[in-house]
Amino acid sequence: MEKPIVLIVAMSFFLLACSTHQLLRTPSETAIKDFQDEKIAERISAVVSPQIGTKNVGAVIAIYNKGSVQFLSFGETARGNKILPNADTLFEIGSITKTFTGLMLARSIDLKRVSATDTLDRFKEEWKNQKTGSINLTELITHRSGLPRLPCNLEWSNPKQPYIDYNENDLIVGLKDSSFEPDCLLNAHPTLKINYSNWGVSILGYVLASQQKTTYENLLHQLVLDPLKLNDTTITLSADQQIRVAYGHDIKLNTAPLWEAKILQGQGAIKSSARDIIQYSQIYLHPETTIFENAVRMATFPNYEAPDGLAIGYAWFVKKSGSVWHNGQTGGFNSLIKIYPKRDLVILYLTNTSRELKCVIDAVEESPCDPLAN
Repeated sequence: MEKPIVLIVAMSFFLLACSTHQLLRTPSETAIKDFQDEKIAERISAVVSPQIGTKNVGAVIAIYNKGSVQFLSFGETARGNKILPNADTLFEIGSITKTFTGLMLARSIDLKRVSATDTLDRFKEEWKNQKTGSINLTELITHRSGLPRLPCNLEWSNPKQPYIDYNENDLIVGLKDSSFEPDCLLNAHPTLKINYSNWGVSILGYVLASQQKTTYENLLHQLVLDPLKLNDTTITLSADQQIRVAYGHDIKLNTAPLWEAKILQGQGAIKSSARDIIQYSQIYLHPETTIFENAVRMATFPNYEAPDGLAIGYAWFVKKSGSVWHNGQTGGFNSLIKIYPKRDLVILYLTNTSRELKCVIDAVEESPCDPLAN
């Protein structure tokens, strides 16, 4: 198992999205028939409450269960302000953004705007005759591109804003052979293992938008947000949303800023509310009732299963039972969503602390878990 990266000064730089370490230690899945529906909220509250104020500042839990929705609120929107977050409080969702990017790819394929096997050299002249030019779109979204986790040419002056200065030219140049060095390598693709790459998914978001002559945010609205009426899911906050967004906090519970990204958006730039994400999850439970049916089936199909048993669709990690999940992390926020289509059940947490909110899925699946364990 990969060890977590621990750095003090530049810690937030490495925290975007779920780490491979986090992915590999998720709990085993309890048989669906063993769930006690009426006790889910009670069990979740029991493991979340001890973490609030000591390990996490605030959190919102959303439970969708057979047509009913319940929101559980904990803690504060900012440390010490005594304001309880709610279903309409906005949080950075970190790498749950990747599921939106994956759905954008699936919709673009369904609309015949791109092909799953299109390679990068099709999109930019600068990538022709480069080793990265033969990477295809499916390899990017399934983390089999061979690209490292972060761009080799990423430099930052402020560790609390690691992506703010990285621009379109940096991304284009970063994929040239000359950008790869002995300490930042491009592996042969498709990789046998699922090698989690924030960079790869950001490249995917960029090329989809570039090919369709727009920006990532505009394409996100066109293909996903507007059809679903997700009015509180965004990259650029409105004046009203700025009032409702929670303050982020690092693992020491110090205030941390919202991350800004010019071009590396597809990996984790979205902010959203628990209410909106639960609405978003409905297309994964009942795709046949929406215009997203083909795209959802494409996005959640286990495109690849690694030798260690980890299976992945278009960003979604896929369990053998058919449930799908993803988590996310930024410098001041942490999140997790798990969708059980066969059970008509969704569990989501959003917390305004970069620390994982432990034991939530274990509580749902009735697995032993100590929320205060290190």
